[in-house]
Amino acid sequence: MLLATALRLWQLPLLPPGFWHDEAYNAMDARWMWQHLAPQVFLVGNTGREPLFSFLGAALMAVLGAQPYTFRLTAVFLGILTVPLLYRWLTT
Repeated sequence: MLLATALRLWQLPLLPPGFWHDEAYNAMDARWMWQHLAPQVFLVGNTGREPLFSFLGAALMAVLGAQPYTFRLTAVFLGILTVPLLYRWLTT
């Protein structure tokens, strides 16, 4: 877990460089949900997608503020959480 956390957080503000279009679109949806307090069942923009990741991003934005770094932390937390869940699944 420590290795996964260290590798995932290593140079987080710098890698990948810039805010890519899919990441930015999800962050815009999360910010919209956070500002308007309007949860969605399905997000129709950007050819449609499920809103769970944007919900989690909106919750984190409510705590840490609306910045690209904050939205990237959503992916970090989910990625770190996946490591023990995958380990548990594979060793059962």
